[in-house]
Amino acid sequence: MSPSIPDKAQITVRRIKQFSFYMNEMLFAQKQSEKKERLVKIEIAIKLSFTIETNLVFLMCRVFYHVPESSEQHNVIADIQVQNVFEVSDLKQFQINPSEILLPPSAISTIVGLSISHTRALLANNIAGTLIQENLIDIIDSTHLAKHFFPKMFEAN
Repeated sequence: MSPSIPDKAQITVRRIKQFSFYMNEMLFAQKQSEKKERLVKIEIAIKLSFTIETNLVFLMCRVFYHVPESSEQHNVIADIQVQNVFEVSDLKQFQINPSEILLPPSAISTIVGLSISHTRALLANNIAGTLIQENLIDIIDSTHLAKHFFPKMFEAN
């Protein structure tokens, strides 16, 4: 039996911090000259953490561009990691055990969507004026992405 989770959460953006950025423009130029159909593969990784005492939810978003045939370190074209910090009012009501929270689907979808948008903006700024500048993260259905990374938050409802 799933715990009863409130269906609404008040969310405020508290911080957006770029932790790291790396780019290998020469690798992209090399692959471009080889006339490959798809020059880059874009992957997204998300990690969620929280602190009940401060009502803060941390979502680390990593976007990783690499050569499609390989994800090995020497084939990295670009890599950015952005920490997004949100305050969720009365976060304790969403805690189901000391290491887990279950946010309402609308809340986790909002947090994921905003985090991807923040990461896209910082990435766009970092790659402006480079050969890679037109390879931004696509517009993504935040609910679909949230379901992929946090399926348990959608099962309770």
